[in-house]
Amino acid sequence: MVDHATVLLYHMSRNRMRRTTLKELSEETGIPRSSLAWLMCDSIERGPGSILRRVASDIGFDYVIFKGWRGNRGDDEPRLIIDVEKMSIYDRDARTDLRPIQIDFEL
Repeated sequence: MVDHATVLLYHMSRNRMRRTTLKELSEETGIPRSSLAWLMCDSIERGPGSILRRVASDIGFDYVIFKGWRGNRGDDEPRLIIDVEKMSIYDRDARTDLRPIQIDFEL
Protein backbone atom coordinates (compact mmCIF):
# COMPACT_ATOMS: atom_id res chain seq x y z
CA MET A 1 0.00 0.00 0.00
CA VAL A 2 2.91 2.37 0.60
CA ASP A 3 3.93 1.99 -3.05
CA HIS A 4 0.36 2.64 -4.20
CA ALA A 5 0.16 5.75 -2.01
CA THR A 6 3.45 7.04 -3.41
CA VAL A 7 2.38 6.51 -7.02
CA LEU A 8 -0.99 8.17 -6.38
CA LEU A 9 0.58 11.23 -4.76
CA TYR A 10 3.15 11.78 -7.51
CA HIS A 11 0.62 11.19 -10.29
CA MET A 12 -2.00 13.54 -8.89
CA SER A 13 0.56 16.23 -8.07
CA ARG A 14 1.26 16.39 -11.83
CA ASN A 15 -2.47 16.39 -12.64
CA ARG A 16 -3.85 18.85 -10.11
CA MET A 17 -7.56 19.64 -9.90
CA ARG A 18 -8.35 17.15 -12.64
CA ARG A 19 -11.78 15.62 -12.91
CA THR A 20 -11.57 11.86 -13.31
CA THR A 21 -13.16 8.60 -12.19
CA LEU A 22 -11.67 5.87 -10.02
CA LYS A 23 -11.63 3.59 -13.06
CA GLU A 24 -9.62 6.09 -15.13
CA LEU A 25 -7.30 6.82 -12.22
CA SER A 26 -6.75 3.11 -11.73
CA GLU A 27 -5.87 2.61 -15.41
CA GLU A 28 -3.49 5.60 -15.44
CA THR A 29 -1.58 4.63 -12.30
CA GLY A 30 -1.80 0.83 -12.38
CA ILE A 31 -3.30 0.83 -8.89
CA PRO A 32 -6.36 -1.43 -8.48
CA ARG A 33 -9.63 0.46 -7.89
CA SER A 34 -10.16 -1.35 -4.61
CA SER A 35 -6.76 -0.16 -3.37
CA LEU A 36 -7.51 3.43 -4.41
CA ALA A 37 -10.83 3.33 -2.60
CA TRP A 38 -9.20 1.78 0.47
CA LEU A 39 -6.47 4.48 0.58
CA MET A 40 -9.10 7.22 0.41
CA CYS A 41 -11.35 5.66 3.04
CA ASP A 42 -8.40 4.98 5.33
CA SER A 43 -7.30 8.61 5.03
CA ILE A 44 -10.76 9.93 5.85
CA GLU A 45 -11.30 7.54 8.77
CA ARG A 46 -7.86 7.52 10.40
CA GLY A 47 -6.59 10.97 9.42
CA PRO A 48 -2.97 11.50 10.50
CA GLY A 49 -2.46 7.79 11.20
CA SER A 50 -3.49 6.70 7.71
CA ILE A 51 -1.04 5.27 5.20
CA LEU A 52 -1.68 8.02 2.66
CA ARG A 53 -1.13 10.81 5.22
CA ARG A 54 2.06 9.22 6.59
CA VAL A 55 3.52 8.66 3.11
CA ALA A 56 2.56 12.21 2.07
CA SER A 57 4.24 13.68 5.13
CA ASP A 58 7.29 11.48 4.63
CA ILE A 59 7.95 12.59 1.03
CA GLY A 60 6.77 16.20 1.27
CA PHE A 61 3.25 16.26 -0.13
CA ASP A 62 -0.03 17.67 1.11
CA TYR A 63 -3.40 16.62 -0.23
CA VAL A 64 -7.13 17.02 0.11
CA ILE A 65 -9.77 14.41 -0.66
CA PHE A 66 -12.93 16.00 -1.99
CA LYS A 67 -16.36 15.38 -0.56
CA GLY A 68 -18.27 13.14 -2.95
CA TRP A 69 -15.08 11.56 -4.32
CA ARG A 70 -16.84 8.23 -4.79
CA GLY A 71 -19.74 9.56 -6.80
CA ASN A 72 -22.99 7.66 -6.97
CA ARG A 73 -23.12 3.94 -7.61
CA GLY A 74 -22.86 3.32 -11.32
CA ASP A 75 -21.91 6.95 -11.88
CA ASP A 76 -18.93 7.17 -14.22
CA GLU A 77 -19.15 10.94 -14.37
CA PRO A 78 -15.67 12.53 -14.00
CA ARG A 79 -15.36 14.35 -10.67
CA LEU A 80 -12.76 15.84 -8.36
CA ILE A 81 -11.32 13.02 -6.26
CA ILE A 82 -8.04 14.22 -4.76
CA ASP A 83 -5.78 17.24 -5.15
CA VAL A 84 -2.11 16.82 -4.28
CA GLU A 85 0.54 19.50 -3.91
CA LYS A 86 4.29 19.04 -3.60
CA MET A 87 5.45 21.26 -0.78
CA SER A 88 8.23 23.57 -1.97
CA ILE A 89 9.79 24.04 1.45
CA TYR A 90 9.93 20.78 3.33
CA ASP A 91 12.15 19.65 6.18
CA ARG A 92 11.72 15.96 6.93
CA ASP A 93 13.78 16.30 10.14
CA ALA A 94 11.22 18.77 11.54
CA ARG A 95 8.54 16.07 11.70
CA THR A 96 7.59 15.40 15.30
CA ASP A 97 6.61 11.78 14.73
CA LEU A 98 10.17 10.88 13.68
CA ARG A 99 11.91 12.24 16.77
CA PRO A 100 13.10 9.65 19.27
CA ILE A 101 11.23 9.56 22.53
CA GLN A 102 13.43 10.53 25.45
CA ILE A 103 12.66 8.85 28.76
CA ASP A 104 14.38 10.08 31.90
CA PHE A 105 14.49 7.65 34.78
CA GLU A 106 16.88 6.59 37.50
CA LEU A 107 17.82 3.09 38.53
